[in-house]
Amino acid sequence: MNEVLVKKIIKYKLDRANALMDLLPAKVSEEVKSFGKVLLETMNENFSEEARNQTKPDKSPEGLHNVTIE
Repeated sequence: MNEVLVKKIIKYKLDRANALMDLLPAKVSEEVKSFGKVLLETMNENFSEEARNQTKPDKSPEGLHNVTIE
């Protein structure tokens, strides 16, 4: 998808979300925003940790070692 179009869609969605937050009572709006921030931070931590774990090779390039055959 076109990068400019994606940016416009994201901006539109953020504008609509802000408009919705303005319609809610102040306390509810703050709670929703706070929960959203925590959710995004947690997702970012998990994705970062997953990306770090994927860079480690699972097996050595020479093959398996210490495999017992019965």
